[in-house]
Amino acid sequence: MNLKERSTPMKRRALVLVEGSTGNGLLYVQAARRLGLYPVSLAVDPSRYDYLAAESVDAIQVDTNDLDALKRACSRLRATHDIAGTVRFSWRKGTVAELCRYFGLTVPDSESTQDGSDEFRQREMLAPASLKILADPVVGNATGLKSAAVEM
Repeated sequence: MNLKERSTPMKRRALVLVEGSTGNGLLYVQAARRLGLYPVSLAVDPSRYDYLAAESVDAIQVDTNDLDALKRACSRLRATHDIAGTVRFSWRKGTVAELCRYFGLTVPDSESTQDGSDEFRQREMLAPASLKILADPVVGNATGLKSAAVEM
């Protein structure tokens, strides 16, 4: 190893979170960190997601409905980070596939992506494997919710 190689800092591997999720965004941040990834959020309004500031997640304000704006933001991010992958929480998951293609990352085929976002298709696909699948309980009050949670 020469002196130049030793003096060049290693880039962090980043997981890019396109928009956030008030429901499970924090879980993604925690999972990314457990995997040794550095979570970075791209969002129209990062302040909507309290966990970003609480977890000291870098947030970049960008129009997440504009693919070119996302490409520019990710290109700037690549100057200091290796992009390991991207996740989008909201309904426009095709945007993530386009970003992955643009940056040469693995892209799942559209059918499996669709299957993963459709609970009924997931159940249909998993049934032949004889995997235990939790039932979707219907509850009408707090007592029913508590019972369903205990059962699950």
